[in-house]
Amino acid sequence: MDFKKLRTFQCAARTLNFSEAAEQLGYVQSAVTNQIKALESELNVQLFVRNGRGVALSQSGLQLFDYTQKLFSLRDEARAAVQNVPLAEPIKIGGHETVITYYLPKLLKEYSLENPNARFAIQPTPPAKLKNELLTQNLDVAFILEAPFQRQGLAVHTFQQEEIVLVCANSHPLAAKANVEVHELAKQHLLLTEKGCCYRNQFERLLISAGAYNTSAVSEFVSIETIKACVALNMGIAALSKVSAAKELAKGELIALNLPDNSMRSSVHCVFKDSVFKNKGFEDQNLSDVNDSQTALTNFIQFCQRYTFQ
Repeated sequence: MDFKKLRTFQCAARTLNFSEAAEQLGYVQSAVTNQIKALESELNVQLFVRNGRGVALSQSGLQLFDYTQKLFSLRDEARAAVQNVPLAEPIKIGGHETVITYYLPKLLKEYSLENPNARFAIQPTPPAKLKNELLTQNLDVAFILEAPFQRQGLAVHTFQQEEIVLVCANSHPLAAKANVEVHELAKQHLLLTEKGCCYRNQFERLLISAGAYNTSAVSEFVSIETIKACVALNMGIAALSKVSAAKELAKGELIALNLPDNSMRSSVHCVFKDSVFKNKGFEDQNLSDVNDSQTALTNFIQFCQRYTFQ
C-alpha cells in the first residue's frame, strides 16, 4: 500500500463522495475510482458499498479508515520530530502577486503548523524574471498563474484552475446588464495588469478576436490592489482572478460581469529545480538521500504537492 492510494481512500472515506474527493485532491473522478479499485484488489476486500443515497464504508473500509487516520497522524508526527531543527536559511519563495497575496498565506500557515521552525523569504517577482531566478538559485520555489515554464532543469506541480472575471464598480452602467457582449467593451476604459501577466494576455486576446481592443483607452498597473481601488471608483473595468476580488465581490463593492464568451482561465503552479528530487517521485523521496541544506525545501515541496487550496 502506498501513501498516494491511502490518501485518496482517506479523502473518499471522509466525504463519501468520489466526485468531491476528486475535486479536493485535484484529480479526475476516474483516477479516484481506479485508485480505490487498486487498493481493494491489493487488500482483497470491498472498502465501499453502494446504498440508496450513494456510497458507505464497508466494515473493512471503516477499519482501514481508522488506521489511515492513525498512520497519517503518525507520519506527520515523525516528520515534525525529525525536522524540528532551526533552518540555516529560509526557503526563498517568489511568484505572481495574486498567488503570493491571496493563496500562499494559508498554505504557509498550515505548513508552519507541521514545521514550526520553518522560515520563509517571500518576494513578488515579475514573471519574466522567475526562470532565471530559479535556475540561479536566487529563488527556491516560484508560484505562478502563467502556463508552466518550458525550460530544462525546472519541474512543475499544478494545483488547480483559477477563474478570471471582468469586474466593474457597482455604479457602472454595465453592472446592471444581465449579459455583456465582448464588442461592448470597446467603449470602456481598461485597467490592466502589467504586460506579460496571464490575465492581461487572455483579456487582450479576447478583445482582439472580437475587434474590440481600444488601445487608446488603457491604463497599466503593477498592483492588483490599486486596480481594484480604481475599479471601485468607477475609473474602468478590469480582468482579475476571481480569488483576488472575492472580498470586494462579496461586499458588493465590485460586480463581476456576465460575459457569455468568457473562457479565460489560468492555473496555479508551483515551480522548482528538478534537481531537488533528483529522479525520484514525490511520495517515494527518501529524505536520507538529500543533504541537510535541501531537506527543508524537499519537505516544503512535498507538502505543496499534496496540498489542496480551499
